[in-house]
Amino acid sequence: MASACRTDLLTIDGQPFPVRIAGASAHAADVSALSVTPCDPRVPGRVPTIHLGAGDHIVRTSDGLVTGLQIDRLALGSAAGGAALAMHDGRVTGLGQTPAPAPRVTVVHDGATRMRVHVTGADAPFWLVLGESQSNGWRATVAHEGSLGRSQLVDGYANGWLVQPKQSAFDVVLEWTPQRRVWTAIWISLAAALACIGIVVVSYVRRRAPATVGVPDDAGDARTRLEWPIPPRRARGPIALHGRARVVVPILAGLVAALVFAPWAGVLVVVLLAAMQWRPRVRAVLVLAPPLLLALAGVYILYLQHHFRFPPLFEWPTLFPYARPLAWLAVVLLAADVLAERFAAPADAPDG
Repeated sequence: MASACRTDLLTIDGQPFPVRIAGASAHAADVSALSVTPCDPRVPGRVPTIHLGAGDHIVRTSDGLVTGLQIDRLALGSAAGGAALAMHDGRVTGLGQTPAPAPRVTVVHDGATRMRVHVTGADAPFWLVLGESQSNGWRATVAHEGSLGRSQLVDGYANGWLVQPKQSAFDVVLEWTPQRRVWTAIWISLAAALACIGIVVVSYVRRRAPATVGVPDDAGDARTRLEWPIPPRRARGPIALHGRARVVVPILAGLVAALVFAPWAGVLVVVLLAAMQWRPRVRAVLVLAPPLLLALAGVYILYLQHHFRFPPLFEWPTLFPYARPLAWLAVVLLAADVLAERFAAPADAPDG
């Protein structure tokens, strides 16, 4: 079966490019593969070639719901000099020569973010392909020689490096370099957590240390009163903002929440901080919501992981779309409470 030459299935740089769909009718009925070839409506037997100049070009296929046919894959083939190569069933058939034997690549080490391969029989330039989504974060380094530079897009998704071998056998190290920043962030977070624990321990020890109060020997010194140099800490209760702080603090906290997380979160923070000025008990939302939201995010992740048994993939965190907004909302509410407490009116020091 061969369809008529159609101009509504493919465009190149916004201009329709005629193509003909060919294949068995049974394949079309069960949505199997059909072949796509260029055609010329004016000359039925002619198979035109595509001429593309240097630079970027946009190739678009039509919406299958509108045209009845959806083109999912296009294979373009050209020789080193730019001439067109013959194609058949999506494969290049016009090479006209037997390709040189490919070198042998053996995986020596395969880690989560770093692998090492051993290449033998490299007597001519070749492409080294890594079957991971193409990204500039991947780096390939030849042992004792240096980097192979930035990867190129190969096979429509993978990373490829053109290797100009200086010897027939050598090792290549492939590494996902953004992982270095992840490890740095993990160590910084661990150090910050240990520092927080140290602050809590030191504060607890100092609070429980007995205070020594001097007893005056002279009756005239009895009028002297000993006080702590630091004002007493405000209890975890109602907060009162006064003056311009009643307007500035809610707006400032709302703007930060909107920029860091989402506009609706900024509106929520403004409403809670404003309501807290008339109803101090509203502060309970800012105090209790963060731990409850984090606990809910944890339960959500555990449930999905237990139910679906997600494998340990690189994109594993993206499999829990609702965990991120829950965690960010907890952060902005906690920050809003800290900001309100920081700019609240100072508590009166107790007598004695």
